[in-house]
Amino acid sequence: MTHAFRNLDVLLNPASIAVVGASDNPLKIGGRPIDYMKKLGFKGVIYPVNPNKDEIQGLTAYPAMSAIGQPIDLAIIAAPAKMVENMVADGLVAGVKSFVIFSSGYGEFSAEGGIAQERLQKMCSDGGAVLLGPNCLGAINIKNRMVASFTTAMEQNEMIEGGFGFVSQSGALGAYWLDMVLQRGIGVSSWVATGNEAGITVSDAIYHLAQDPDTQVIGCYVEDIKDGAAFREAALVAAAAGKPILLIKAGRSESGAAA
Repeated sequence: MTHAFRNLDVLLNPASIAVVGASDNPLKIGGRPIDYMKKLGFKGVIYPVNPNKDEIQGLTAYPAMSAIGQPIDLAIIAAPAKMVENMVADGLVAGVKSFVIFSSGYGEFSAEGGIAQERLQKMCSDGGAVLLGPNCLGAINIKNRMVASFTTAMEQNEMIEGGFGFVSQSGALGAYWLDMVLQRGIGVSSWVATGNEAGITVSDAIYHLAQDPDTQVIGCYVEDIKDGAAFREAALVAAAAGKPILLIKAGRSESGAAA
């Protein structure tokens, strides 16, 4: 192997999850992951983080991740972009191993946002933490009932465990595919929406799914491949494992690329 792929295990198989910007409202971005995991029966520990609440959805709430005092494998951040860097810094102090950042307003928005995104990337890299996002719809692992996402596809369908793994650069397209798959009774292993890819890329996710014993087929929606060699290597690992990749590549025409 020539490419150093990021390890998604701590993201997709966490024993403990902090939800920062947690909400009592199960329909809000900071409330959906907690509500989903409680209903599905996530076996790990969930720590809601909100400085204005003592309890959220029946769980003890904390003012900051550094106040939890217990190991945190994954931190889900559902907050405005202007607050995210301080939250990530607090999480790194608390020893958080992976972050999912829903927040938008980064490289997809402006040059200034791109600079802020680079700072997040460096903070996580220097702190030894895996980063999914920012501006992403998150990740799901059906087997362990881990839902680090606010997708409404979770509300409309019963979760079916199975061998279909999916990775998407578009949260909307990823959610649409998840919705269609579950409606047709096809079982899912893991689902990852990579967003702006300041950390985890489509290639990282394909490489992980290629080695995941619960995944038999990999679905993929791609708009832009930044590192062709890494993508090819991940795809070859999947092929060697006997796992076909069903790939939709957007932007192949001039008008599609502009869109």
